[in-house]
Amino acid sequence: IMTSGWTTTYHFGCMLPDYSMNPEALRMLRFLWWTIMLKLLELFETAFFILRKKDRQASFLHVYHHVSTLIIVWSALKYVG
Repeated sequence: IMTSGWTTTYHFGCMLPDYSMNPEALRMLRFLWWTIMLKLLELFETAFFILRKKDRQASFLHVYHHVSTLIIVWSALKYVG
């Protein structure tokens, strides 16, 4: 992420989406895509905990964390990538 993120043209402030075929933008998009896939996998794992009635492993905070991180990463992928 450092080679395609903060050491290049990206920063923490508001930025316009880069829809070009710029290699830096494509690297950041690839990173965000893999991140959302991993977060989706973690959310499925939590759903399987709930479906198997393993309530001790899936507290409200655990579910909230996985749902909120998935939403945040999805919005980053949609509006940044």
